[in-house]
Amino acid sequence: MSFVFPILSYFVFHTILELIFFSFTMKKYHEHMAHIQNISVSQVKFKGFWPWGLLGFLIYFVSVAYFLIYPLLKSAREKKIKNKAEHEMGLGGWLLKATILSFAIYGIYNVSNIVTLQRYKIDMAAKDMLWGFFSLNVIALVGFFVFPLMV
Repeated sequence: MSFVFPILSYFVFHTILELIFFSFTMKKYHEHMAHIQNISVSQVKFKGFWPWGLLGFLIYFVSVAYFLIYPLLKSAREKKIKNKAEHEMGLGGWLLKATILSFAIYGIYNVSNIVTLQRYKIDMAAKDMLWGFFSLNVIALVGFFVFPLMV
């Protein structure tokens, strides 16, 4: 059976999580960007989602799919796992893998911003890294139980 449906399901689920997050944080993010650039919030201009924002999310989604979702699906298919406790890493190992991946992705982004943007606030970096930890662990938790059923 193909991995297309589970991977597409992951993309949809992850996109919904991100949209929910953005709906609550976009105003604060605009304020933070205005602070960094020393301009008013009304002057904050983004280059636009297309193509750079879309490319960034595509790289992010593909990385998570490749390093987190695909190995779970492959393991489930090869071992015909019916009981989730039979996964090689177990749930704890799977969540640890998601945590390490989230800190790699969000940590590199936020630490780079702290280093290169003089006015980038550490609390913004911490909140963004916590969001990454939360979102990837939710995906890993749901994926651990749901995605193997799709193969």
